[in-house]
Amino acid sequence: MRLPGYTVDAMVGQVNGRAIYADQVLEPMEDQLAAMGRQLRPGEFRRQAYQQILRYLRSMIADALLYGEARRGLTEIEHGGLKRVIQQHREELLRIYGQGSLALAEQNIKLQLESTLDQQVEKYRQTVVVQKLLHEKLIPRINVTKGDIIRYYREHNEQFNPPVIRKIHVIRAPDSEVARQVRGYLTAGQSFKSIAGSELNTWKRSEAGAMTAIGQKVFRQAPLNKRMLGLAQGQYTDEPIQIDDAYWFLFMASIDRPASRSIAEVQLEIKQILHQQQFRMLADEYRSQLFETGSFNTLEEMAEALTVIAANRYSDAPIRAAAN
Repeated sequence: MRLPGYTVDAMVGQVNGRAIYADQVLEPMEDQLAAMGRQLRPGEFRRQAYQQILRYLRSMIADALLYGEARRGLTEIEHGGLKRVIQQHREELLRIYGQGSLALAEQNIKLQLESTLDQQVEKYRQTVVVQKLLHEKLIPRINVTKGDIIRYYREHNEQFNPPVIRKIHVIRAPDSEVARQVRGYLTAGQSFKSIAGSELNTWKRSEAGAMTAIGQKVFRQAPLNKRMLGLAQGQYTDEPIQIDDAYWFLFMASIDRPASRSIAEVQLEIKQILHQQQFRMLADEYRSQLFETGSFNTLEEMAEALTVIAANRYSDAPIRAAAN
């Protein structure tokens, strides 16, 4: 809710000499803030809005500092090359979203991407410039060793050597007499599943004793695991397995053995994963360094000013900035 006469395009701070306006921060969060304004009491709205605005500001300023650093590092020749790349991207957007028509492209981009053509082009420009900087500065520092690859393979063994998945049906007979009846029905040719769904079974009768067994240790009782592993698909235990006072029968409905991959087969895949992990870690560190040394207004001050504006826009009980 915007109040008549309230400044909605106020400058709330600067980063590297460039102004930060309220709309730059609040518009991307508008739907969320509006929902909070409808649901929360004014005091709680201000507390939660302040924290969210603070987090968004930190990320936005870090991005701005990184982009500024990247732009300063471009040579004249690189600026020329960048201009050509951006123009090509703009033409591609016009082709994809407007079949060459500027008006149609603007309309479709607004509907599908909730932005303008110029905003999409600028977003692409920043991505290209920043990625160039990060690759130049960080790629030489990345070092994935053979030991790193082996360690990752061992720590993620199930990812490359997934366990066998078995679909089984279980019958638990409560005493020897019921076990004898079960065995008789099985010998006579009655299906295992139909018996597992009858009153003879005390194990998940409503599901015909069905269960999914992943790996080798499924049951708490070792004899059941041992007999399960000895069954081929379509087989069942013709003799009951006695454990304490109960008698168990197992039927192997299906066995799925996912393909395993050796370390030799996946080492390039793992190297790429570790390479990306190191790149993200170094990029976060670099962003943090720029943030610590960057020139901008105090985050808390900007967040306070933005919270005042957000409360006036979206909360049911507007507030005013404190008088100087």
